[in-house]
Amino acid sequence: MATETTFGDDSSLGSRFERFKFAEDEQSKKKRIVFIDKVVLKDRVHYKDGYGYMRCLQPENCPACAAGMTSNERFGTKVLEYYTNMDGDVSKPFGYTVKAFVFGNGKGNGTYSILRSFYKSFGDKMYVRDFLVSCSNPKFQTLTFIPQDTCALKDLKVAKPEAFEEVKADYQKKVSEMDILKVVAPAVTADIMQKVVNGEIVRRSTKNAAPQGASAAPVAAQGQPSVPPVSSFAGGGGTSVSASAASVGAGKVDEARAVMEDIAGEL
Repeated sequence: MATETTFGDDSSLGSRFERFKFAEDEQSKKKRIVFIDKVVLKDRVHYKDGYGYMRCLQPENCPACAAGMTSNERFGTKVLEYYTNMDGDVSKPFGYTVKAFVFGNGKGNGTYSILRSFYKSFGDKMYVRDFLVSCSNPKFQTLTFIPQDTCALKDLKVAKPEAFEEVKADYQKKVSEMDILKVVAPAVTADIMQKVVNGEIVRRSTKNAAPQGASAAPVAAQGQPSVPPVSSFAGGGGTSVSASAASVGAGKVDEARAVMEDIAGEL
């Protein structure tokens, strides 16, 4: 099916980052990750079969809300996924990818609640230990997390400090190019949302970028924050932050650097 686009739509340049998720053929695989960012993005979204997620436009006019579509909270953070074998053992030589981890909370007992329970048990030490992750249902990304007593990133820092410094620098670069918000809560205009609700648009034409008719960054309705609430696994509620506090470019590099310096000090 043909879809409309414009020369201003850079989604055809490919995905800017990978998402942490399990493919259909990875049901028997265990993955090993470490949470290296204490910030969790949080927003409310609507879901339309075929089209996918759309950021709720409340408190102003939201066509999806007007049509009675349910909205749910969706979350996103960054994780470092190690290269491993099928059992989740770290491969040699050491390798990894930095990925965006996007998830929901089901009916209050989903992934966010599970991870929050780990934070209640470990506190900030949650961020300096590895987790083995398995998936019983790739279609719905039904995940199981098993906390480990060790952290391969910490072991690398002790055994190979120079290699660890390279990981820090690489992380800062990759995170500065990430905009998780584009997949946590893709922004669409009210006009586009109305067409999706009406069935005039049935499929999104882009990946990890704004669809045709949407802004490259979320456009806030009057009275609505221009960026989503920032939360963490420490608490269920988020607090709004200004656009300048979540700026891209240099701001993201500084944020990434601060995150790695913080983690490096705790490892």
